[in-house]
Amino acid sequence: MAVVRILFRPEMICFVWKPLVWQSSSRKLHFHRGFVHKKYNGRSASSWSVTDFKYSVKFLCTTSTQQPPPETKERLEQRFLELLKQKATRKAYDLVLNHISSGHELEEQSRRRFIKKLSSAGRADLGHALYEISRSEKDLSSSDSTLLLSIWKSVDSQKQKTLMEKILNDLEDWIHITVKEKSNNSVDNSKLSIAVQVCVELANYYVQRGDLAQSLTYVRCLEQLKEYVSTAVVNKLLTVYSKAKSLEGLYAIIEMKKRCSVASDSDTNTLLAGAFIKEIHFVTGAVSMETLPKPLPEVAFVGKSNVGKSSLLNLLVNNYSIAYTSKTPGKTQQLNYFIVNRSQEDKKFFLVDLPGYGYARVSKETRDKWVDLIRDYLEQRKCLQVLFHLIDASQGISQEDRYFIEFLLTTHVLERYYAVLTKMDKCNKPKDMVVQSIKSELLTLGFPFEVMVIPTSFKQRWGSEDLWLALKPLILRNSAI
Repeated sequence: MAVVRILFRPEMICFVWKPLVWQSSSRKLHFHRGFVHKKYNGRSASSWSVTDFKYSVKFLCTTSTQQPPPETKERLEQRFLELLKQKATRKAYDLVLNHISSGHELEEQSRRRFIKKLSSAGRADLGHALYEISRSEKDLSSSDSTLLLSIWKSVDSQKQKTLMEKILNDLEDWIHITVKEKSNNSVDNSKLSIAVQVCVELANYYVQRGDLAQSLTYVRCLEQLKEYVSTAVVNKLLTVYSKAKSLEGLYAIIEMKKRCSVASDSDTNTLLAGAFIKEIHFVTGAVSMETLPKPLPEVAFVGKSNVGKSSLLNLLVNNYSIAYTSKTPGKTQQLNYFIVNRSQEDKKFFLVDLPGYGYARVSKETRDKWVDLIRDYLEQRKCLQVLFHLIDASQGISQEDRYFIEFLLTTHVLERYYAVLTKMDKCNKPKDMVVQSIKSELLTLGFPFEVMVIPTSFKQRWGSEDLWLALKPLILRNSAI
């Protein structure tokens, strides 16, 4: 058996004992009468001496059970990279496979590097095959899911559909198991952080394929991992659904963000505004009901002078200069109309900045005229969809606000009413306490239901996502037209 084993070595000499001859070109054993005239080390086989013959017989019949010494880590990686440079990915894979099958140990770091290199070289199938071999040898650690994810990203979905589906199924199973383990408190933090990353990638994959329902299942999975959902994760998902032009998906992300209590940053506001507003233009400043533009769905901002209406409008659209802001009360002296998405017939609507009521450095006659115009607008403008009533959080509900609320209770716009707290950064009390206090006071003033109260801060640039949630019926209804 030892002879047969040695005969199959590719570098074997052509001369063999008795009538067996190894032909390297065909890698087969053939019978032959006599010697083979093939050069070996510059001499033909027929010119060998007796000493050479005896040495060859001794070499062929030796029964050594010694394994070749294992390659060093550096040498193995060097040879592997050399083969990849030569685009011999299969040989590189065989090199590692032979190293493992010969019983030599392969370091975890090297294993991961080999798998990623094979995948990035266009052979995700070989990378996955090496991954499967490693998985059969030991239990998967939490980090192996990121390795599987990296293989999956390099799979050609057109040419390797079966492999794509297999990896996808493995990732989905891993997510479900991980979420279940979390509910049983039997999983470590690092694994849960990786689970969030996998959920994001799966949501992205399905939304790109147009399967919104399946995509949103992984957004809901994130709610069960809320301790590990960051602002960066939310922003990445907002980017994904914005590129896919999925308004429903965007609202799912906003709602998930709210349930997970994730903070916003400047990128969040930019992404939200960019997703819902493709363009915005000033249209007109109306001074009477007769000068109002042709009806479209409208969102109005109302409040006492210098409460921050223009600043809030700028926060919503993420534009510091779309509405003029001033420290002088009463600067807005007309109904300023801004049209959103003018070139998109099914998505356009108006944002309306109303004059401030209450104190302003204008005559009483002018203030009364503003009040009459606001009253007529709220009573007669049937296309008004949402009314944002702004209240200064640092001062609470003022006497002017109470007068306005008393009037509002006599109109038909209560179901469109939202209380918006501005300047929350100047408020010393906890946000939740302030919100609950305003809700209670509005009920006391006569509201027949608990009003949704939205805390905001233009200075700190947060609160816009709640404003967009209030606009959800308008935005989704327009997109469905």
